[in-house]
Amino acid sequence: MMFRKFVDTNDEPAAPPKPPITPYILAAVGVIVAVAIVVAVVMTWS
Repeated sequence: MMFRKFVDTNDEPAAPPKPPITPYILAAVGVIVAVAIVVAVVMTWS
């Protein structure tokens, strides 16, 4: 019961929201695609 009272009265601030990870995934995929295109062009011209 005392723990429940402590939890109810504890006004600790909530953790800040984490930034979304989607932009990082899209950036990584973009870099991989760009490298693949450069490699394909170099292999085609060689």
